Amino acid sequence: MMNAAVLAGIVFVAFALGYRFYSKFLARRIFALGADELAPAREFEDGIDYVPTRRSILWGHHFASIAGAAPIVGPAIAVIWGWLPALVWVCLGTLFMGATHDFAALVISARHRGRSMGEIAGDVISPRVKTLFLVIISLLVWVVLAVFAYIIATLFVSTPSSIFPINVQIIVAVTLGWLTYRHGIPILVPSLVGYAVLLVAIFYGEAFANAFPAIREISVLTWVWVLLIYSFIASVLPVWLLLQPRDFLNSHQLVTGLTLLIAGLFVLQPAVVAPALNLEPEGAPSLFPFLFVTIA
Repeated sequence: MMNAAVLAGIVFVAFALGYRFYSKFLARRIFALGADELAPAREFEDGIDYVPTRRSILWGHHFASIAGAAPIVGPAIAVIWGWLPALVWVCLGTLFMGATHDFAALVISARHRGRSMGEIAGDVISPRVKTLFLVIISLLVWVVLAVFAYIIATLFVSTPSSIFPINVQIIVAVTLGWLTYRHGIPILVPSLVGYAVLLVAIFYGEAFANAFPAIREISVLTWVWVLLIYSFIASVLPVWLLLQPRDFLNSHQLVTGLTLLIAGLFVLQPAVVAPALNLEPEGAPSLFPFLFVTIA
């Protein structure tokens, strides 16, 4: 059986080489990036949506925004066709398709006043394409919002102890954003303090649920509406007040979790028990195209 740590090491090397060489090729030869280009956040700074941001905060914001449940659940399901196709697609698909696509979208958006791909398509192709593009994007966003709202609502109902720390995180994030952008305090130390507060809040989650037993009676549907209202409020608030500091805090949790997982992987060096190839799993569709849909 294959050693999981060896596989992880191979993928880490591939990602490092891709970041070192392929991303440089894209930046210099394809997108011709230059240090003199003015970012939309500086050119159109308004303190709401266009906000100049430190690279560390921006990294945390992007990392937490994209590192959701799908990149974890998808590969776990795709192992039904064997670990080899899933691993190859995660590795090469990320390097030459996923990361390249996101890099390209970021550059194109930055060069068009930070607008979305749908709006840019209207300028480049036609207004009709813009309308079609925005309709498709809206439908996809609605689906994602509905699924995520349902998942979190189900979590609140099945595990009421999760309600307290999640709400504490909102308060901590707003405080962090206010301290950073209104008082000019460097974000690192307050974010670490906020992270510690979140860890403590996790341990008091059950006590909070017991102190307010009424929250155990709230239905999934009610929580879905609460979460959708929260999503609307978060989307219209200045990005520096909630979204950026919240995602920066989330990145601390993600980095901690990934560090522990990777350390455990290399210390324990577990064997991969799944077959390398299983092209005809019982009760499952064919590998093509469903592997590439499952690991999106």
